[in-house]
Amino acid sequence: MSDTLVPTAFCSVGFFDLRPEFYFGRLDIKFESIEHLINGSHFKIVEINGAGAESTHIWDSRMTLREAYRVLFRQFRILFEIGEQNRKRGYNTLGPIRLIKEFVSYRSIQRAYPETS
Repeated sequence: MSDTLVPTAFCSVGFFDLRPEFYFGRLDIKFESIEHLINGSHFKIVEINGAGAESTHIWDSRMTLREAYRVLFRQFRILFEIGEQNRKRGYNTLGPIRLIKEFVSYRSIQRAYPETS
């Protein structure tokens, strides 16, 4: 599947219009056929993963560790570039204290998640 197929399909159904500040992430979707997906019909968004979601193909057993790190570091570079542009637009960074508080809060919530197999 091409890199532009899914974004084009989701743009046609207004997905990104509802999320104007969604710059990076992964959508986990189920669809009946490629044709339906292209037309923006008969699909379900199962999960929306934000900036912290890694590309799932790095877990493929044929992927080398070196290549997986290359993919992750590219993702981090893109995220930092997005952050730089947002700072130029006037958005403030969290700062170290708030970042630690957010992390601690997330970890406590994460403990309540059900275990996966």
